[in-house]
Amino acid sequence: MLEEGPTLRTVELFDDILQVTQNINDILGELTAFEYCVGENVVEKVRHQKNEMHAYRAALKEQLAITLVAARSGKEDATEFDKLINNARYDVKQNQAKCENIHDSVQEKIDFAKMCRQNKIRYIARKSELSELLSESGKLVALFASTKLRTRLEEDWRSNQIPLHETARQPSDDKELESSKTLLLRLLKTENHTVVFVDCDFDIQLEQTNKAIIKEYDNGKCTSIDYEQRPRGEFVFYSASITQDAQHQAQQR
Repeated sequence: MLEEGPTLRTVELFDDILQVTQNINDILGELTAFEYCVGENVVEKVRHQKNEMHAYRAALKEQLAITLVAARSGKEDATEFDKLINNARYDVKQNQAKCENIHDSVQEKIDFAKMCRQNKIRYIARKSELSELLSESGKLVALFASTKLRTRLEEDWRSNQIPLHETARQPSDDKELESSKTLLLRLLKTENHTVVFVDCDFDIQLEQTNKAIIKEYDNGKCTSIDYEQRPRGEFVFYSASITQDAQHQAQQR
């Protein structure tokens, strides 16, 4: 015979599925809002999981109905219903864990983008946006930098697979982001220009070095560059016409 309360267990299962679906919707909503800094690939992975959950729910509902009828009529072992319920709970948990894992892997990037927004730091992540920015008149100072997200996009997701972990992956200590945050907040205090963060995780490439650089612009033209960004002390800008080697030689004098 079936365990007591099969109908109640079914209702509870679908309540759990509804809650997980809402959690995934919430994750997808935030990732969509910050797609410019986490990338389309990340958003699409969670959207795929959402669609998978909808399809899974429909198939599960049909399978549970068939199994329940068969168990009550004695045509099938009652334990099959319990097994189906238990497997479904595991599958739903795994689906949510995948989405949480994806979200956690870019949480620091989202928090960084929120920091920029709160401090009115312009955030540029694509070449087209950078070109548009440089077509504007006025003075600005821009920090060009990349983060660990570039490495994760290239390594973890190279095979277009979602990392599988029952528990969400812990955010990494992204020192590049922390360094960029420190530099941007210092620029806000020391510069009278508009402050811009140029995200080099996507199609904007760092020039000459993998290290971050700061550039000053006047009416779209780069006038000076600082390759060093010392943790403390004043920024040291050199004319944009001076090479990086020449800057190092000048610093040693």
